[in-house]
Amino acid sequence: MKYAVLTLTLFAVSCGRTPGADPAAAARASARLHAAKSFQVLELVGTRIEEFFGRRQQGVEAFSEELFSIRGKWRALFWGREDFERHVRRRFEEHLFRPEDFEREVLAPVRADVAFAIDASEAGLAADLNQWARASRPGVSEPDVRPALTRMVAGLVIKDLGLNVASIAGSEVAALAASAILTRAGLLGASVAAGAGSSWMTLGIGLVVGTIAGIVIDSIVGDELEETARENVRFELDALRRKMMESEDGIWRASLRALEAHGRALERSAARLVEGSGHDAHPA
Repeated sequence: MKYAVLTLTLFAVSCGRTPGADPAAAARASARLHAAKSFQVLELVGTRIEEFFGRRQQGVEAFSEELFSIRGKWRALFWGREDFERHVRRRFEEHLFRPEDFEREVLAPVRADVAFAIDASEAGLAADLNQWARASRPGVSEPDVRPALTRMVAGLVIKDLGLNVASIAGSEVAALAASAILTRAGLLGASVAAGAGSSWMTLGIGLVVGTIAGIVIDSIVGDELEETARENVRFELDALRRKMMESEDGIWRASLRALEAHGRALERSAARLVEGSGHDAHPA
């Protein structure tokens, strides 16, 4: 995916290690390197989104056929707007998907994917820092830096994204960050983060359903050709897929921003840990 390649390239440009660099600079370089690797998960995130909507293509046609059937047109013409929207919502969930389907097949796996990528980047950086600490004090048993690193990163992410319970409930970016970073550090319950995404998709479906109901009604009482109306229904459903991939509040960009926040925190934490360690190791 072009976005993943671009982001990975941008992160990797400044990641080379220079022999003889000061400890903080070397630690920052290591953090950037490991953070850059985590961005490769965005390819998987995009694949999960595309495959989810791809599996629903057959349902799109069946959904449209039912809405524009004789019975569907009768309902659109004689039912009240709220009753007809509820009908469209039921048919949408029957032929396409429910919010909980998206949660199960996309959101939950994406959160796990991002969490795994973040965990791997922290583990890689911690391994480097531990190795440098042992090399600077041969024969001295140094404590594993990983627990302190994870806590420090989580604290910096909270400040970076302004995370609290309210922001997590209203933002998929915050929910992803909370699920992938904060719950691992024991700073937030997993149930708080898990509840945000499904309610967010519920709102997205509600907006699409309202638009589609209007399209069907307009095609019956207005001058719009039925085939044009059918095409507009397909367009609105595809717009939901594009929203997940391309919009600022979509899943793909939410994952990107969560990884960016973690990358910034990882680099700052690496420098702080080395500067506060008191040893004078100069990792190559």
